[in-house]
Amino acid sequence: MQEQERDWSGCPIVQYDPKKMSGAPNVGGQRITPDAFVDNYNDGLSVSELQEQFPGVPEQNIRIVLHYAAQRGFLVARPS
Repeated sequence: MQEQERDWSGCPIVQYDPKKMSGAPNVGGQRITPDAFVDNYNDGLSVSELQEQFPGVPEQNIRIVLHYAAQRGFLVARPS
């Protein structure tokens, strides 16, 4: 079963540029998709580990994407 595409159009730092990444959503004009943050976070990485994986991305941008993702139900629940 294929995962449904996430709608990032309401996230303030996500852009759609047909000249970058074939128009796929990207974070702040960089060649990084917001799905990369969400998928890695859902796989158990912390925000600091995401920063290590994506060193050119400010922590604030990661947090904005994850906050938006949480509001939209894109994040899986983590055990307490």
